[in-house]
Formats: sequence, C-alpha cells, structure tokens
Amino acid sequence: LAKSERLWNTPVAAPHDGDAAFRLWGGGSGSGGGSWSGVDPSTMSSTREMLGLPNVNTMDNLSLGVITDASQVQHVRHALPLDGMPGGGAEWVFRGGDPLDFAVGRVTLVDVVFAVRP
Repeated sequence: LAKSERLWNTPVAAPHDGDAAFRLWGGGSGSGGGSWSGVDPSTMSSTREMLGLPNVNTMDNLSLGVITDASQVQHVRHALPLDGMPGGGAEWVFRGGDPLDFAVGRVTLVDVVFAVRP
C-alpha cells in the first residue's frame, strides 16, 4: 500500500505523439483495450497491484506501442483500484475505436512480447 500511496501522490504526465505506450494483457483482457501506460511494467514491482488489473487479466503478453494521436486520450489518470488491487500507476485511457483494434487513431503496435508477470 505504501508504493501505491506514493504513486497516487505523483502526477500522471499526459502523453504526446511519439511517446512509448505499454499494455499488459491476456486471459480475459484483450490486446487492444483502451487502457495503456507510459511506464514500462518491467520497471514496476507489484505490477498487478499498481496498475489495478482485473483478475481476468493473466498478464501473459505485453504490447509495446507508440502514441500516434494523443488527442484520442480521454483520461490521464492513476489506475483505479479494482478486484482488491490499490492501483495508482500511470494510465492513459483512449476513447472510441474497437477495443480489439488498438491501432485505430491511437497507438501503433511496435511489438508484442511474452511477459508473464508476478
């Protein structure tokens, strides 16, 4: 909880075109959902807790992308608490588009890597 509290007390920077974006997904969470982060999850301890990931997200994959239209970001915020996870990590929530097609006016995929996270 102390880590989460520090994150909640740190402002979340808005993204700009060309910024790196990261999304952990798997199981019941798809590759192209609207929530991305500007923070590489490999630099986080307690990733699930800090990003407030739902229990259905198995975090098997990590999508690496580049922001192509930052104006499509609807919310710049801290990841919300969910399923008992405290949240607090940086989160960018994109508007519109098909949640399975993340490239539509938002993020261009660079790579997807296998990323089993603790």
